[in-house]
Formats: sequence, structure tokens, C-alpha cells
Amino acid sequence: CIAARALDVASGDVEKAISSLLDGVLQQQDFERKQAVKAAATQAAQEAQAALVAQAAQQTAQAAQAAQAAQKAQATQKAKAAKLAAQQVTAATLLLEAARAQLAMQAATKLAAEKTAAEKRRR
Repeated sequence: CIAARALDVASGDVEKAISSLLDGVLQQQDFERKQAVKAAATQAAQEAQAALVAQAAQQTAQAAQAAQAAQKAQATQKAKAAKLAAQQVTAATLLLEAARAQLAMQAATKLAAEKTAAEKRRR
């Protein structure tokens, strides 16, 4: 391209040399513009990808927090259920002990009544 321009100038065709030079400048500007557009598009794509990665990371963190909260709630509910079950067992044990004590008192009362009746018969 440069050799052709030099030949045009040497042969005296200055208009052709200027036209060729302008074509070269326009081609260079077009190339630079395309490179700038390509660089801007690449940067925009990288920024969009970074934004998507950040959003995915945020959503993952939120999902992990929600899962952790659900596990904590489930563990709390299980602990409450276990506490209630323990209270029910304690209550049942106390009722059983009360029933045993009542039976023991009835047996003692019956035995005392029989003993009193036997003593009355002896007299």
C-alpha cells in the first residue's frame, strides 16, 4: 500500500496518492472504531457476567440462610416436642405414684379395719 502510494507520487499522480492516503486513514479509523466497539462489547459482557455471578452468589447465600433458619426452627420445634414429651412422662409418673400411694392407703385402711374388727371379736 505504501509502495503503491510512493509509485503514484513518483509518477506524478498526486490526486491518486492523496486518495489512496485518505483511504488508508479511513481504513485505519474504521479498524480502530471496530476495535473500540469490540473492546466495549467485551467489557460489557464481562461486567454482565460479573453481575450474574454476584447475583447467583447472593441468591445462594440467601438460600443457605433460609435453609439454616428452617433447620433451626425444626430443631427448636423438636426440642419443644421433646420437652413436652418429658413433661408428659413426668406427669404420668406422678399419677402412677399417686395411684400407688392411694392403693397403699386403702390397703392400710382395710388392714386397720380388719385388725380393729378382729380385736372387737376377741373381746
